[in-house]
Amino acid sequence: RRQQEVDDKLGLNSFLLQPIQRLPRYKLLLAEINKEILKQMEDTMLESVKDEIGILCKAEKRLERFIDIVNEAMSINDIQECYEGPNSVRQELMYQCLAISDLFSSPLHAPMVLILRPEQDHNPAKREPINLFSQGKFRKMFEVDVYDWDHRRRYPAKMFLFERSAIYTEKVKTHLEYRGRYDESEIGIHNENRNKVYLYARKRGIQEIEVTCSDMNEAQRLSTHVEKMMREFAVNERDRINTL
Repeated sequence: RRQQEVDDKLGLNSFLLQPIQRLPRYKLLLAEINKEILKQMEDTMLESVKDEIGILCKAEKRLERFIDIVNEAMSINDIQECYEGPNSVRQELMYQCLAISDLFSSPLHAPMVLILRPEQDHNPAKREPINLFSQGKFRKMFEVDVYDWDHRRRYPAKMFLFERSAIYTEKVKTHLEYRGRYDESEIGIHNENRNKVYLYARKRGIQEIEVTCSDMNEAQRLSTHVEKMMREFAVNERDRINTL
């Protein structure tokens, strides 16, 4: 009703997107500030403010990387299985709010929830719903080609890497369809080709996929992220065992 009163044709979603849409404007603002400083100040004066200029340049670069991550993370909303059964998603959120009601006085303290329901996962043990917001920080999205050895088929894919898991999806026209995931405790990687990596669960041949990247550098970036996930899990497990 309020939307009709203020003649807002775009709705609440457009309002929620405004902070994200402002990010490129901040980047342009920083770039303009740097440009004007360099244009208006004499060479003799630049030396006295070089530290400040360096800070502005670093801020611009960090904001640029942050914008890239935000844009990549937005693609998660295109995963079809994140939207199946919306009533169940709301029910899940309600249960979590009730579970913490004794600890917090306001439901605003409820954890963020984005439920992925991988009911078609080839592995029955991975068909339970998972909260993507509990997978740690979002790291990177890769657009790749995947050859699935279990199903003997190749498809264009988007792979999402979090701190504690990797999810791969098939690009199907206007949306993404979930195809599988690897937990931090099981993921393995094998490099054999300049622009290809092989991912698997625990050992070669189990849930193995061949990932073809656009070039060698992209394959290296993918390998670096996966190896970091494996390394961090090993360190955390070692610390956990030492405390037993």
